[in-house]
Amino acid sequence: MSKIYTRQLPVTITQDQFITRSKELADELQAKADDEQNQRHVKAAWKNMLEAHDVRISTLRRIIKTGQETRDVECQDTKNLTEKIMETIRIDNGERVEYRALTEGELQREMAFEREAH
Repeated sequence: MSKIYTRQLPVTITQDQFITRSKELADELQAKADDEQNQRHVKAAWKNMLEAHDVRISTLRRIIKTGQETRDVECQDTKNLTEKIMETIRIDNGERVEYRALTEGELQREMAFEREAH
């Protein structure tokens, strides 16, 4: 007697099975679309994270190369009437970091102040 066994063979499906498989297909397509959308968000998040690393690495490279970094430093603007300029002076070391010519208005106020003082 011959042995009975199973094989994968084409079988015509019923109308109910067709409807069931159609719903399964729709669900699977939606699940794939959702996963692809999530993948795009995850890729974008990773890209942003890696770009942030690149920015920090670039900043640190520049600091190491130049031996300097930009920081907030207390400064004071001082009028130098002898030279008729406004100087920006660093408080920590007294270095002049910037200067500009005094405006006519600033000079006139100083002259008026000096006249009132005498």
